[in-house]
Amino acid sequence: MLRSLFLLIVGAFTPVLCSAALSFEGTALPPVAVEPASASGLAGIYVVNDFTGCKIVYTTTSAAASSVTCERYGLRGAAYPVPIEEADIVRQGNTVTISNITENSGYAFTEGTRTVYYWVSSYATAPFNVQALAQSHDKTYCDRISLSPSGSAPRMIYYGVDGRLFTIDRKIAISYHTLAPGPDKDEPFFEPAEHNTELPYIDGNINLDAPLCDTQFFLTGDRFLESWNRAIEIASPTIPCKRVSILTSAVQHKETGESEVPTDEPLGGSAPVEIQFRAAVTEAASYTRWQIATDPDFTNVVLYTPDLEFTQTFYDAGERYVKFEAADASGTCGVESEVYTVSIGESSLLCPNAFSPGATEGVNDLWKVSYKSIVKFDCYIFNRWGEKIAEFHDPAQGWDGKYRGKLVPAGVYYYVIKATGADGKSYELSGDINILRYSGH
Repeated sequence: MLRSLFLLIVGAFTPVLCSAALSFEGTALPPVAVEPASASGLAGIYVVNDFTGCKIVYTTTSAAASSVTCERYGLRGAAYPVPIEEADIVRQGNTVTISNITENSGYAFTEGTRTVYYWVSSYATAPFNVQALAQSHDKTYCDRISLSPSGSAPRMIYYGVDGRLFTIDRKIAISYHTLAPGPDKDEPFFEPAEHNTELPYIDGNINLDAPLCDTQFFLTGDRFLESWNRAIEIASPTIPCKRVSILTSAVQHKETGESEVPTDEPLGGSAPVEIQFRAAVTEAASYTRWQIATDPDFTNVVLYTPDLEFTQTFYDAGERYVKFEAADASGTCGVESEVYTVSIGESSLLCPNAFSPGATEGVNDLWKVSYKSIVKFDCYIFNRWGEKIAEFHDPAQGWDGKYRGKLVPAGVYYYVIKATGADGKSYELSGDINILRYSGH
């Protein structure tokens, strides 16, 4: 009953971390301090390389060493302490020295009403012992790679005050070269990059994100060997890349004309629309293809091209769907891009009937049609005697009210337009153009 009550108290108690300190004697290599999890209730964790001849030295805060209670605990937590034999304790001044240490155990030191908890772990019971590293062929992945180490660096554990199990992170470093997207999204490319990660322990195969290029893997371990200047680096053979990755972009080059009806579509709008499609692939890609289809399921593909870059001009009203795909030589590792939707709106063509060239510069001094998705256009301007005085063949252009370089007199003129829309609609328009009187002419 008393032990159960103590367990409940310990589970809700975070001990006061006072200035008491733990040190060691008789070790050939300095013990490595590890930050415990806050939920463990521990003041510290120490990993000792070799416990032969090792002694724990606890320095009190204020009480005499003779009044310190020394206990150890195991996997059940501090609610089930075992007193340390006085024969294994030397008390002197404000230090308590414990010999005959039980490795991989918790130690509790009580001064009055305050108890400080530590865990002491043996490195010798779980050494870093990896001799080689190679690719595992038990399973074949595209986006993941499995490495098979020869040897292990097993999980190191400790128990909190309430008996909860925690892992001591060995911080085993693994690094390899790969590729990463370049900074310009409109001009996609891959650039060399290094991938670094850490493993808390090694017990079986190592699964990582597959690299995007042929590369070696470098395994360095562990944090304790590094502290003792004994770190070991293991290099794998160069492993061929199987993973395929792509980057794509679609850049629309046509800008909306001054008299062209604007659109909210990210790609498309008023025809004709010119879009440059670009793709970048990683070195494992041996098959590449852009597709343009009339349906989002790509059952009706109207264009294929293996080129990484191409420019397409869209004339027809409606939606077109564009995507890029790539795969490795075996065809087992393939990827597709997002689907780009190009929306070309229905055509429209409206003609103004008056303008005032020369009256106010930059204000209503150019006769221009308002249009959308016009793919063919011919416009002719006549005076009242039927004489052709101007023509143009781009709806973005217009008439400046001049004939042979001079402004024509105010009055009525006539236009004739023949045009075709992206939706196939034909336009045959004619009408009056009234040039309003303007001062000084």
